Amino acid sequence: DCDALSRWTGAHTPSDHDGSSSSSSGNVNKGAESFTSFVSRIIQGLRQHAKGEQGRPEPRRVLILSTAPVSTTSTGEECTCQATGRIGLGIDSALATVATTDSSEATLDGNLDAIDNNDEWYAGLFAAIEVGQGSSSDDVDDAALQLSKHCRRIYRAQPNRRFVWGLTICGSSVRAYLFGCNFVLVSEAMDICTKAGRGEAIKLFVNLSFSEDHRLGFDPSIKHLHDLDCWEITVPGTAATDSADSTDSSGGNAGSYGSTGRTFYSSHISIEASHLFGRLTRCFLATDKKPTRDSRIRSKDCTVFIKDAWTEVGDGSGDNDVRDEVAHLRKITRTLERYPELAGTYPVLEAGGRIEFQSCIGNTCTEDTTRSILGDLFDNVRVGEKIRKLPFCAHKRIATSPIGMPLDRLQSIPELIIAVADAMRAHRAIAEHCNILHRDISAGNFLFWRMVDGTVKGMLIDFDHAIDCENLDAMPQNEHIGTLNFMSVNNLEGNSNRRTELDDWEALIYVLVWLGTFGLNGTPKHDSDAGEHRRIAGAKIKYWVGGTTLEDIAEFKRGDLDNSSSFKSILNQFDSSVDCIDVLAVLLIMMRDTLIDNAGCSEDGRGAHMKQPFNHGNCESSALKVTPSSLSPLSKFALSVECQETMNTPMVDPFKARADMAPTIAKELLAILKDGAEYCQKLLIKAGTESNEPNATN
Repeated sequence: DCDALSRWTGAHTPSDHDGSSSSSSGNVNKGAESFTSFVSRIIQGLRQHAKGEQGRPEPRRVLILSTAPVSTTSTGEECTCQATGRIGLGIDSALATVATTDSSEATLDGNLDAIDNNDEWYAGLFAAIEVGQGSSSDDVDDAALQLSKHCRRIYRAQPNRRFVWGLTICGSSVRAYLFGCNFVLVSEAMDICTKAGRGEAIKLFVNLSFSEDHRLGFDPSIKHLHDLDCWEITVPGTAATDSADSTDSSGGNAGSYGSTGRTFYSSHISIEASHLFGRLTRCFLATDKKPTRDSRIRSKDCTVFIKDAWTEVGDGSGDNDVRDEVAHLRKITRTLERYPELAGTYPVLEAGGRIEFQSCIGNTCTEDTTRSILGDLFDNVRVGEKIRKLPFCAHKRIATSPIGMPLDRLQSIPELIIAVADAMRAHRAIAEHCNILHRDISAGNFLFWRMVDGTVKGMLIDFDHAIDCENLDAMPQNEHIGTLNFMSVNNLEGNSNRRTELDDWEALIYVLVWLGTFGLNGTPKHDSDAGEHRRIAGAKIKYWVGGTTLEDIAEFKRGDLDNSSSFKSILNQFDSSVDCIDVLAVLLIMMRDTLIDNAGCSEDGRGAHMKQPFNHGNCESSALKVTPSSLSPLSKFALSVECQETMNTPMVDPFKARADMAPTIAKELLAILKDGAEYCQKLLIKAGTESNEPNATN
């Protein structure tokens, strides 16, 4: 449509860039569609001319404009969202298909032709386009915000998307956006009214058409097999028990990122990457047996849990990866296989490592990191007038077994206690034998699986934030890790106290209190979960998530733990109608007393509030030994001086004072939890026996 293109590119003159716009979003849409069609036809022509000519590059794809379908109107007629700017760039499916070794069809983009609803439209979209209502700075910001929402949908709909491109069109200005795991980059405005601006836009389209798939944000190691309706996923590395994989048992990256790998198949995505920033974690339930057209993948066929995520590495080089989950799981798997009684309580590493891509240039392999994505831009991102260095993130994928279920699938409080006890047995063994600290105890990091006899076994997962205790000094003390309501006091405050396994046991107390207060389904899954947020607002522990600052939340938690009376006051809000809730309350009281008021600790190590150091010679102790009438004026003066000196003494933090006793206290806590689990097991056996007796239901 030459007229539409002319109207768009003629909407401004070079002297008419005052922020106003005379073109409607509808005209801009039509103009952008015409421009895209023109460039696409030229690129298609380049492809035709390249065929048969040796050495001439051939475009890998042709980008075409795609308009989202919408639900039918009240009159029953289907309409599109073009008037509201719901458009994007799709990929010509004729160029998007590659052949696998067995000639089955595998594509990088999922369902390109399936656009029955918006979710499927996003699944086939290469880049979203947001058309602004004008060309002012506010219009540009609003368009960028809307574009970011579209990108979230693309991440969720495309399990093989590593980063996402997007375009905004505000008046005659086109801007390209690149959304990554921890960054959003935006180009300078390309003014379609000028020859230079049109040239830059055309260059962008041409480069996107010729680039390798991984440069567009697709992950070649995750492919959709249309005929089998599943994803083919390659996980780097080999199993931890494979002797051919020479890895330093002390941890680190040695041998983790070799060219070997294992292939799995999945049609069950348990966690989608629905957030714009963060680790972009995706999780799959998978099997290593390739399905057939007659035998598709069923849930019960899956034996492996695959986690794909971007994790931040401590330094910019990516070498000093002290939080390498792959290395931790490799060490845990190899060490704990000597303890068969712990089988099933921790994830066994089947394969894992950093993702690598093979470049067409020089046939070399490159690790998938934020640095390799951005190249020279990584160290030269401009924010205003300043150059900002981005955090270094590496793309990792791990496969573990067995597969567990979340705690909200448990059937009772006794099962909860049994599952948690199993998981904390693994936690204690990992700390003792592997010297690894988990550091992220939360309700979501406990899973369970049900054995053949119907009993449950708990499992501790997610070692993303774990660290070898030998590397604790390498971790910044002020970082805050984990789920807010379960964070320990040290974690919330970001203080200088040495982190120990007691931080994880403290977090466990918060987890059990939370579940006892709100039930196994009590954690809101989304910010919009208004009903659950109302329940939280009426509870005493609401301040665990509702404090003004992290320090405020830490102070609330200190108060809740400081003495048995304050702790029991929050347990009184447990739902008394829940069977065996009193068992959980008693268990928590014993755990709190052991952690906070441990008899083996000095007076400085008891309680939770900061306090003056205990000293038998301080003014408080001296005042107990004498009466004011027995003191001479000089002695009274000396006592006052002593009191003032004591007041000036730095406060003692009980959490710091207890750190040296961490292993001993942890063993005592585990013993309490084991006893509770054994008691609960007897309760379940008794309940099962009674339910099987004649007339038991009468």
